[in-house]
Amino acid sequence: MAARKKKTSRSKSTRSRAKSPARKKTTSSRRQAAPRPLAAGLSLDRKLDIAGVSLVLVGLLTVLSLLSPTRGSFTGAWISFLGQAFGWGVYVLPLILLALGAWLILRNFERIPTVSFERLLGMSLVFLVLLTFLHLLANPLTTAAAYALAAEEVGGGYLGAFTFVVLRNGLGIWGLGILLAAGVLVGIAMTFDVPIYELFRWLPPLWLRVQDAWDDWRAARREAARQKALAEVAPQPAPEQAPSVSSSTIAPPAGAPPEEGHARMAGPP
Repeated sequence: MAARKKKTSRSKSTRSRAKSPARKKTTSSRRQAAPRPLAAGLSLDRKLDIAGVSLVLVGLLTVLSLLSPTRGSFTGAWISFLGQAFGWGVYVLPLILLALGAWLILRNFERIPTVSFERLLGMSLVFLVLLTFLHLLANPLTTAAAYALAAEEVGGGYLGAFTFVVLRNGLGIWGLGILLAAGVLVGIAMTFDVPIYELFRWLPPLWLRVQDAWDDWRAARREAARQKALAEVAPQPAPEQAPSVSSSTIAPPAGAPPEEGHARMAGPP
C-alpha cells in the first residue's frame, strides 16, 4: 500500500510539471493578445494652453462688448449677466481674464512665475475683497437695499452684496473694514507667493526719507529765524548828512540887485 501511494504521488507530480509550462504559455499568449490601451486624453500642458486661450478670447469679447455702443442679443445678455453678478467689477473682470490667460500661455518662460492653486486663490480673494469694498462704497442701509443695488448693476453685484451683507451683519462696519484690509494683504501675499512682512519692506526706507526731509525743513527754518534775528539786532548805519552851503557862496540870480557889501566894493575909490 505504501508503495502504491508513492507511485501515485510521483505520477501526480510529473503530471503537474508537465501541465505547468503549458499554462505559462497560454497565459503569456493571452497577455500578448490583449489589446493595448488607447492613449490617455490631453496632457496637463495642453489643457492649460487651451484654458489660457479661452480666457484671453473671453476677455477680449468682454472688452469689445463694453466699448461697443450697440450690443447684440448675446453680448447684451453677457454684459447684463456680468453686471448683475459683479456690479462695477465688470470693468475690472476683463483685465483679470486677459492677465490670467496670458499667464497660462506664457507660463513656460523663465521670468514668468509658475502657475499654482495658491496664486489663483489669492487673485480670487483680492477680486472678492474689491467687490465687497465697491458695495461698501454704495452704502446700502439694509439687506434689501444691498440686493436692490446689485439688481441695478451697482456696487459689487450680487457677489459683493452677499459678502457685504454677511460680514456687516456678523462683524459690524468696523469689523468689515478690518477684515477687508486683512483679506487684501493675504490675497496679495498668496498671489505673489511672498510672506506678508515682505509687503512692508518699503516702509522703513520711506520713513527714513520722511524723517530726513522733516529734519532738513526744521534746520532750514531755524537758519532763517537766526538770520532774521541777527538782522534785527545789528546797528543801523547813520544816514549821511548833506554838506551845509553858506549864503555867501550862493551866486545871486541874474538881474538881482547886488547886496550892500558888493555895492561898496564896486563904488568909486
